[in-house]
Amino acid sequence: MLAISIWNYVESKKEFNHFFYLQAKLLIQKDIDFRKWNASHAGVYVPITKASKPNPYLKDFPERDIETKTGKKLTLVNSDYMVRQVNQKKSS
Repeated sequence: MLAISIWNYVESKKEFNHFFYLQAKLLIQKDIDFRKWNASHAGVYVPITKASKPNPYLKDFPERDIETKTGKKLTLVNSDYMVRQVNQKKSS
């Protein structure tokens, strides 16, 4: 009886660890997919807000900040900056 309990515990722990390994792998892959998507579009434009300020590393890029015909100000977010912003929000 004790041996069966120990075996069940060990097997349950293996399954538990495998489940969380797969979850971590999926989360990492999701981040990679978002980054690849953004990079494949050479970045995306988002409204300038307190949370999405212009990327200082793109200051020499002439089309970093644009304005729509209606006057809305947009800034370019490349894949690196996007990942940085997403991770900052996760840790806040």
